[in-house]
Parts: sequence; structure tokens; C-alpha cells
Amino acid sequence: MKKAIEQKDGYRVVKRGSVETRNIPLECPLCETVIFDELDEISISRSTCCYECEVEIADPNRENWLKGWRPTGSELDGLRSRRLSSPHNRVHI
Repeated sequence: MKKAIEQKDGYRVVKRGSVETRNIPLECPLCETVIFDELDEISISRSTCCYECEVEIADPNRENWLKGWRPTGSELDGLRSRRLSSPHNRVHI
């Protein structure tokens, strides 16, 4: 990778290449809970869902998940209902 060095008054700017930014959604596309922490961010990058959905839905169905399978609308409604009624639920948008 070629570095570009730019001299400024009293300091140098070293450009190491382009910086890629990822767009992390505010909420999980499946359960609609708020993306909360680094575990959620990693899961979004890996499985396009929050950590809890990755563990509960994506991982047990990994082969089909990678082929594009997603739970049905009624299954997602049940998931959301369970998450909302849990004493450990997250804030929902």
C-alpha cells in the first residue's frame, strides 16, 4: 500500500489509504430491538441480525440462513412478543 505524506506547519499527515465505514442499523431487522453493543455489531456484520437473533435463529439454521432463509412473519411476531415480555428486554424504537 502506497502512503502519501503531506507536510504541514509543524506536523505531517500520513494517508494510509481509504477507510471503510460500515453502516450499522439502529435496530435488528428481525426482532426490532435496538442494536446495543459490540456483540450486536459483530452479529450484524456476520448475520445481519442482533446477537440474540443470531444465537436463537441464525446459528441453528446457519446453512439455510446463508442461502437466504428467514423466519416467517408469524414466527417473527412470536419472537418480538417474547422479547417484549422478557424482563431483560431492550428498549424498542
